[in-house]
Amino acid sequence: MSYIIKEIDKSVIDYHKYLDEQSSKLSLSQYDLFCYMILYHDMKLSEGFVSLLKKNNHLSAYPIFIEHIDLCLQLYASKLISFDLNHFAKKMINKYKLNYMKDKYGNSMNKKYLINNLAEYSGLFWLKDTYKSGANPIYFSYNNIDEIDGVKKMNSSYIPDSLKIELSIKFNQISNLIFQLV
Repeated sequence: MSYIIKEIDKSVIDYHKYLDEQSSKLSLSQYDLFCYMILYHDMKLSEGFVSLLKKNNHLSAYPIFIEHIDLCLQLYASKLISFDLNHFAKKMINKYKLNYMKDKYGNSMNKKYLINNLAEYSGLFWLKDTYKSGANPIYFSYNNIDEIDGVKKMNSSYIPDSLKIELSIKFNQISNLIFQLV
């Protein structure tokens, strides 16, 4: 587990280096700015993810994992369009929804379509399973809650170590994919 955390930490350092190099360019296109924003946001997500893992707070790390995938989907969508990348970037920066856009084949770029295509493109077929259950595979029950001094606190000890390691590995795979797509 500590090896995986170090790998994610290394990704954050790589993000910093890449963003520093890119920010020194004099002219940035809209697409460059879009990619910069994706990488910066993802760098911050990675820092938060690692921080939560170090505190053994995997329950809180899971939503960060999902947002990490969503950023990857946005970047991947830019590879599927037939129109100008700068026009796409401008739409995304202005918070235009991906599912209102169509790819070069006329398909609506909804989340299911993007996930299926990204899984095929990357070979990360577990992406399809992640979103089958609504991107929420950890279900809570009252058995998982302890009451301490009147405050209810989630008990993460019921999450097997194998799932914790799997989450970290998958996060790292998405980080590598984001670098590949940029």
